[in-house]
Amino acid sequence: MPTPQELWETALGELELEVSRANFNTWLRNTKVLEKRDEIMVIGVPDSFTKEWLEKKYYDRIFTVLKGVARDVKKIQYEIKTDLFQTAPSPPPPLRERPKPVSSSTAWTQPGLSKPAKGELNPRYLLSNFVVGPFNELAYAATLGILKNPGEKFNPFFLYGGIGLGKTHLIQAMGNAFLESDEYRVKYISADRFSSEYIQSVKTGSIQEFKESYSKFNVLIIDDVQFFAGKEKSQEIFFHTFNHLYQKNHQIILSSDRPARAIPMLQARLRSRFEGGMIADIANPGLESRVAILTKKLEERGATLDQDIIEMMAQKIDTNIRELQGALITVLNYCELHGSLPKEAVIALLDQLSALNKKTTSFERIVEIVTQFYNIDPQLLLTASRRKDTSFPRQVVMYLLRRELEYSYPIIGKKLGGKDHSTIMYACKKIEDMLKDSDDLRKDLEVITDQIYNF
Repeated sequence: MPTPQELWETALGELELEVSRANFNTWLRNTKVLEKRDEIMVIGVPDSFTKEWLEKKYYDRIFTVLKGVARDVKKIQYEIKTDLFQTAPSPPPPLRERPKPVSSSTAWTQPGLSKPAKGELNPRYLLSNFVVGPFNELAYAATLGILKNPGEKFNPFFLYGGIGLGKTHLIQAMGNAFLESDEYRVKYISADRFSSEYIQSVKTGSIQEFKESYSKFNVLIIDDVQFFAGKEKSQEIFFHTFNHLYQKNHQIILSSDRPARAIPMLQARLRSRFEGGMIADIANPGLESRVAILTKKLEERGATLDQDIIEMMAQKIDTNIRELQGALITVLNYCELHGSLPKEAVIALLDQLSALNKKTTSFERIVEIVTQFYNIDPQLLLTASRRKDTSFPRQVVMYLLRRELEYSYPIIGKKLGGKDHSTIMYACKKIEDMLKDSDDLRKDLEVITDQIYNF
């Protein structure tokens, strides 16, 4: 009869196939069975962060898998056992509690090391004015974990999400939080600017100086890493920069508008590095979160609006945070100019903004983005190819053509090489059913849809 630990390891083997490698390594790899009490499996975890996340986000999935290998288990209980997983000296105390260096012998105060790059960070981007909701709670929780133990569990940190959802705010807020301590040397730069500076160093014969400049930082923040796509030399130099900092346990923070696997023409070794740590996404905020964001922004500006106006704005503008803030500024400017805010005027104003923000796409655009995401030849989707690696992407295209363009089943079939309408119906139903149970597919479609409309 298998032991409780053997049952757990069997379940972990199945879970490893269901979740991404990064999420498995972050939440599940460092877990052990403490005991099995009657119908309760007691699992030891290294910290409260892991315990909370397994209970809130993975409980049902883990329980279903465990139930399949241990039918008498009716409940999973998680207990924090830090000492059980301690393989190194205890981690340092939280960032704000750390003593500042008092001697020039401290590693980060040696001559030649650069000062914190405060000018590169927007001082208005702070954790205190970052609105947290269900759409970004994992990213925010990971941020707090990084600030407590930089270079440890969540390294690198790869944050992705659509345009205007707050990625830059969060990673710059992390940089500003690190700079509250003299212990940290922070470098914030976009991937585009990194590439430009590298090219300039080639022109001026200062490549070595360019490489060495990054060794002076113990926190590196790279924004919009999707712009490394296709830039072979920039990828090569960044790969070595990444390795150098990672081997020293320096914190690396990356942001992208899509998952690493969806960045085209990205070297496999670099993609592997990006996916080797903590991965978190920021989704579109729901109605309640949009109301909270508007309320927070009003507080920052020292302004007020009637609650029904705030809720109306949150309902009308559902694209992203940036456009929501733009709508708020427009409404406040209207108030300032006209001295009053009739409800009818607000409705008309928001309708105008909604019309401006309304986005359109095309058959060609949907095919282009889906095939980029799944890294396949677009022509294979438009023919009768039966290759296994094209069947699922083709079904995704069918589903998006139906959802985004409202094409009829026969038209979709005609567009995709003469497929029968029943095939299209089956594909759309299949994707709809999968979306009910697959968080990964839901996130993939959010990324694909965002890319379709943002160009």
